[in-house]
Amino acid sequence: MRKIGLFLLFIGFVVGSCSSDDSSEVGKNDVKLKYEDFVDKKMNQLLTEDFGMDIYPGNAPPIIEGSFVGSPFFCKKSNFPDFSEGIDFGSTDITFFNQNNLVQRIDFKSLLIYNPGFTGKLERWDGKGCFISGSNNKFSVVFHTEGSLEEGNGILALYKNLVAVSGELVVDERGKIEGIAKFQMASVMLDDFGDPHGILVAVGMGRLWADDFAEHK
Repeated sequence: MRKIGLFLLFIGFVVGSCSSDDSSEVGKNDVKLKYEDFVDKKMNQLLTEDFGMDIYPGNAPPIIEGSFVGSPFFCKKSNFPDFSEGIDFGSTDITFFNQNNLVQRIDFKSLLIYNPGFTGKLERWDGKGCFISGSNNKFSVVFHTEGSLEEGNGILALYKNLVAVSGELVVDERGKIEGIAKFQMASVMLDDFGDPHGILVAVGMGRLWADDFAEHK
């Protein structure tokens, strides 16, 4: 089916762009980011009301730098007719780095490894200069990302999407990170570059995934 392709489902962040080119501009990393730089009212409604995603405000998020694994990784909701709701997509490996709370900025990369049976076998996302918010142990990250859908040694499709990640950081009594509880990740297609092979979700379409606990690697 046409829609199975993208973990991309994540709601297409509409405003601004969070690309590696942007983050390399002189002085760009010194500018304090805002949620509205990436998410307009319509997109916020999709994330918070349609998907029911938790977006945590605040300018003092926990330090979440490191790598985490979400598995099983269930599709909880889509904003289009979708066979995959309630299905375990596989596992996702995500990494946060270069966190700077003074300007509420962080970088992100992820790899989704699909369960057997999906058309796409791997999906990669990269985002730099992403917005982070939150307080205490709760956080949210939103950004526009460069994505690729891959199979074997080939790239099936390239795209841009809006990604949102939320959760509650869990640490032990020594302060060591154990993982992320109530882990949520959403994606919305922003640009499918014409989708020449007809395997991506349509622009504006997206999904919400969740895992009760994403373990720290």
